[in-house]
Amino acid sequence: MSNPQKPQVMVGISVRKDARPAVETLEAIKRRPQTEDGRHYEFAVGLECEARREDMLAADYGPDFIEAIREQKWKGLYLWDEELNKKALAVFDCALGRPIYEGFSYGAAVNRLMLLAIAAGAKYLVRFDPGTGVSCLDELVKHHIATMERTGAKVVSGQYSRRLALRTDFIIVRRIERYLELVRKFTGINPRRGKQVTGGAGFTVAPDGPPAMPFQGARVWGSDDGYFKTECPGQALVQTRIEVLRAKPGVSMEVKDYVARVANMVALHELSRTGNKERALRKARSFAEGLVPLVKAGTDFSPQAVMDSREFQIAKLRPGLDNYASLNENWAAVIRAFRASALVNQARIFQEGG
Repeated sequence: MSNPQKPQVMVGISVRKDARPAVETLEAIKRRPQTEDGRHYEFAVGLECEARREDMLAADYGPDFIEAIREQKWKGLYLWDEELNKKALAVFDCALGRPIYEGFSYGAAVNRLMLLAIAAGAKYLVRFDPGTGVSCLDELVKHHIATMERTGAKVVSGQYSRRLALRTDFIIVRRIERYLELVRKFTGINPRRGKQVTGGAGFTVAPDGPPAMPFQGARVWGSDDGYFKTECPGQALVQTRIEVLRAKPGVSMEVKDYVARVANMVALHELSRTGNKERALRKARSFAEGLVPLVKAGTDFSPQAVMDSREFQIAKLRPGLDNYASLNENWAAVIRAFRASALVNQARIFQEGG
């Protein structure tokens, strides 16, 4: 019989300053009392955000979001807000590798949700992006966990039903395949359907690792999902049986800035292979130049604009790689430090039976 104080799975969502997208996403994640073969899962919710809890509660929708999640019959709610992040920075020993930094990075968002799953006592984290949904969460979880148990995979994700994880809206339609191959060639991540591990499409990982790669002040496309195929060869898989609906796009940004985030991964891929910063810079520029004949007419884009974008942060990639080497090796010690701290109780909003 399941223990209501120990949800088996945490559904994790990252939001910015407003909880409404998370509540709407949770409404679109359909559950059943049990799977077709009689399995039963209990789910808690983990929210990771860039605001303080007080500010979220003070917003127009704030007073309602906790009650809304209760009414949806989730077993618990855990929140990693700006204040908790500041306290956590003082808990984690730099020598172990930083799982988080001040401010946002893709990898740090995953690590915060993994730590919330540990706080809840969950065995697995299943991550969705705001604006997504799934026809049956229980069946998706069953397939992902079964795949991990059968194959020894560390990470399993689904895929979106009507789009790729990679933006293609600024690419000439008949040249999208060339674009996908360019991204694969330069980043080492294959963005085609059924190939790319996707962080917002039911990305499933056990909280005991591996962690994701965080960066201080750099947003690196694929570092929270697609990169796992590089980090864990043969142990990061995509299942396509149950697709994840995505009705809304991600955060809107200029094309040059989005491409700069992909160029960060291009540079990271080269740095991880050769350690040569100058070669990494040349690779990033070559990637941006390769996009010129693929981009739709009228798009505000140029290779130089990509290299000049504030999103292109090549100087911060080597420190991120070095930090990740320590973090990956010492993740169990990071977990122990977290469990021994007051952060576990401070993250809990409510827990059924607790």
